[in-house]
Amino acid sequence: MFKKVKIDGRTIGRGEKCYIIAEIGSNHNRDMKIAKKLVDVSVSAGVDAVKFQSFTIDNWLSKDFLDFPTMDVNGEELRACLKECELDHEMFKEIYHYCREKGVTCFSTPSHIEDIRQLEEIDVPAYKFGSVQITDFPTIYEAAQTGKPVMISTGASSLVEVMEVYDVLTDKDIILLHCTSCYPSNFDEINLNVLDLYHSLFDCPIGYSDHTVDPCVVPIAAVAKGACIIEKHITLNKKMKGPDHPFAIEPGELNRMVEVIRTVEKVLGKRNKLVLEREKQIAAKGRRSIVAAKSIKKGKAIERNYLTTKRPGTGVPPKYIDLLVGKKAKKDIEGDSIITWDMLL
Repeated sequence: MFKKVKIDGRTIGRGEKCYIIAEIGSNHNRDMKIAKKLVDVSVSAGVDAVKFQSFTIDNWLSKDFLDFPTMDVNGEELRACLKECELDHEMFKEIYHYCREKGVTCFSTPSHIEDIRQLEEIDVPAYKFGSVQITDFPTIYEAAQTGKPVMISTGASSLVEVMEVYDVLTDKDIILLHCTSCYPSNFDEINLNVLDLYHSLFDCPIGYSDHTVDPCVVPIAAVAKGACIIEKHITLNKKMKGPDHPFAIEPGELNRMVEVIRTVEKVLGKRNKLVLEREKQIAAKGRRSIVAAKSIKKGKAIERNYLTTKRPGTGVPPKYIDLLVGKKAKKDIEGDSIITWDMLL
């Protein structure tokens, strides 16, 4: 039995609908209109939650932080660019209440313990930590102490590191997301079979945080492999300025991703083998019955060469053909007639 977790009243885990997170992150560009528009397109697509990244430069970066993998600038110019991606508490508070009005769950990635304290003031329903935070036990544990679910991406992490953070939170509501920390990620870097490994090792919901540019291939494959959470970066336009826009998906792609995931869930169905009512009709017409290969007189002992099999499947099933040999006909049976049990003694 796999452990399940609830976020904002929504149950997450094996056997539940996939929990889809639109990762807005820093793609709001510190513009409230852009932030709310991203919320709107997420709601329209039918996601379960939107997520942001709460940080200020002073709490996030030391003076020795000089370059960033997905940006071509460094030093003070880099800090100035990242300043444009900040999401301070007052701005997030307005976004959070807007999300409540729109009926979509909203939470954030705190970069510092101080962010958690501020997020608690508005009672966010969960916390998400990016892969690069997996060893930041003080901040992760501070979030876990709130009693809220804690979701952690595991890209660029060894299995030992994943097991360490799991052990730290083993008595908490933890969710682990497999992830590849390359922006964007290539298909041959995804390694979705890790999901099987995680399911075998960890008693918690397992999902996937995707950084490929394709909106559907990896999320669909992950859901088919048992991922119960999918997280995907979104943007209004890939050409917008900022570190995360180029590998994010646009509104139309988000719509398609959600639509296809929900279709795949229908395709996957349940784990028990069922015979559908529609199938029963096909089986009755298409299966074979035991049929008299020639006329059989009343009282005649049936021999094997008196029998054959033909459609439809409304008589004695062919698997019982050896049981009919030696039985006697209760009445005359015309050749090419379907044999039923009430014809036999």
